[in-house]
This record gives sequence, structure tokens and C-alpha cells, in this order.
Amino acid sequence: MPDPPTLEEEATGCAAVQKILRIGHFCACKGPMQKAHVRYCKLRLLAPKKMVKHVQTRWNTMYGVVKRALDLRKALTSLCASELWNYKLGHYNLSAAKWKILEGLLPVFKYFILTSERNSFTTLSGKDLGLILLSRSLIGCGRTAIKLSSLQLKTPPTPLTKTLSAFSVLDNPAPKSPTGPFDAFIRGNPSNKDPIKFWTAALPHQKSQTITANQALAFMALDFLAATAASTDVEHLFSRSGLVVSKKCYNLTPQHIHESTILGNWLSVEGLVPVDAIQHKLNKGYRKEKHFASEDELCWSDSDIEKDRVSKSELEIVEVKHSGDEGERSSNEGSSGSGSD
Repeated sequence: MPDPPTLEEEATGCAAVQKILRIGHFCACKGPMQKAHVRYCKLRLLAPKKMVKHVQTRWNTMYGVVKRALDLRKALTSLCASELWNYKLGHYNLSAAKWKILEGLLPVFKYFILTSERNSFTTLSGKDLGLILLSRSLIGCGRTAIKLSSLQLKTPPTPLTKTLSAFSVLDNPAPKSPTGPFDAFIRGNPSNKDPIKFWTAALPHQKSQTITANQALAFMALDFLAATAASTDVEHLFSRSGLVVSKKCYNLTPQHIHESTILGNWLSVEGLVPVDAIQHKLNKGYRKEKHFASEDELCWSDSDIEKDRVSKSELEIVEVKHSGDEGERSSNEGSSGSGSD
């Protein structure tokens, strides 16, 4: 295998390609330079042809650019060395080494363009031909696949008992993962047990230096259960006394809550607290006593009747006297009015 090119050779090849691209750009445009290019082609006994411009979006156009430059090598050299265009194209003049590199790159570019022409089509007719060939090959493959999928065994497979027993462990559902104490308490069946005892049992020992997540949850649960809203013993106490509790159970002090809780626990033991006596005492304190009239108030004596008669006669005398005074006042007013007239 030939030795790979050095960095200097790669730089020389890149410079040669860039110069050819620039010369082709200048000579492809119409103007005095294109006319000079045609004149030098005729002087060198070459067919006057335009330079091929490189298309940046089509990488395989480099083959046409390099091939046209090699065909018009003598004309391009004379154009770059002329006195009229030397000031503009003098630094684009290629040396013999650079022309040699371009001759070596031409076969490489040729393989690329041949590959592109065979695998790509400029018209839809070529694509249609390829699709027809593919569809014909797929038809045969599809028929083979249908035959293979339609084959059936003479006896249908039946799993043996030993095979089923061997894989029974895998078929069984997986055991449920262990749940925490909170999930066990919430999802468990309702019971009349004290929740404070349940969470108190989950607390860590006094000498333990580390606290687990379940133990921290127990501390939190006890804090919530110690709140007034969760103290069901207080509501139980009020319901035993026959009262309707609205905001009273939420406005109690901690001392009253503690006392009510203790009393509620005592009430759970039958015969320990005289419930009837307490209920009677509470009902008696909240009821208003009715006033019943005595026999002395209901009975009227003769003296009371005489007093009532005297008071009525005095009231009639006062009314008659009051009516006489009003009549005399009205007559006086009438006489005074006539005198003035």
C-alpha cells in the first residue's frame, strides 16, 4: 500500500483545488476575461470550453471541475501568466507539483461520481423500475412467509403436569411488599383499641441513640392524636351528659382536655363512675325552675275584696272630677273669644 500523504502534501492539494475553483469562477462569468480565455484556447489549439463551476450542495461536482481544468491546462497557464491578467490571476497560477496532485485526485473523484450515478436517479422512471423489481421479490418472500405461518402440528402441544408444577412458582403472583405501621393502621379493620397505645408501642427505647423512620412517624402520630380535634374521649364525655358539642370541645385548655380524657377512661369501666348521678346533676344545673303559686296567693279574703271595691269607687270619683274641670275650661275659652269680637 502507498504511504499516506504528509501534512505538507495535503496542504498543497487543498491549495491547488482552491485555486482551480477561483479560476473557474472568474472564467465562467461573461466579460473580457472569458473572451481572453477563448482566445488562449484557440492559440493552444484547444476547443474553447467554459470552466465548470463548483456547486457547494453537490460534493460530486468536483470531478467535472478538475477534469475541465486538466483539459484546459495550457490555456489557463497562459491566461494567468499574461501581462493583462497577471495582476488579478497571477497568484492563482499553479505549479507543476500542484497539477500533478490534481491528476492523482481525478481517478478518486471518478469513483465517487460513478457510485452516485448508479445509486441515484434524476428522473422518476428509474425509481419506478427499482420499485417494480423490489415488489416482485417481496411477493415471493411473502408467499414463503404465509406457508411457514400456516403450518400446524399433527397433535397440538399439551403441557405436562411436571412442567406446570416446575413453573408454578413463576406463575403465582408475587407476594405483597411489607407495609409500614401507618399503612397497617389506616388499612386495618376498625377496632375500639386506643390508637395512642398503638403508636406508643412503636416509640424507641430511652437508651437508643438512633431513630428510624417508623419511630419518627410514631412521634408525629402522637403529636397529631394529642390535638383537641382527635380527642374523642372529650366528645364521648359530652355525649354521655346529653349535650350537643359544637365549639366547646375545640376551646378547652390542655388541663381540661387531660381531665376529660381521664374521666372518659373512667367512664369506660362500668360501675366506677356514677353516671346517673352526674347526668342528673348536669341536667339540674342547666334547667330553669318553674314558679308555682301557693294557696295563699290563690285565695282572696273579704278584706281584699273590700279594698278592691274602695279602690274602684275612688277611681270613679277621680274620673268625674277630671271631666268637670275640662268642661269649665272649655266654657271660659268660649266667653273670652266673644268679648274680643
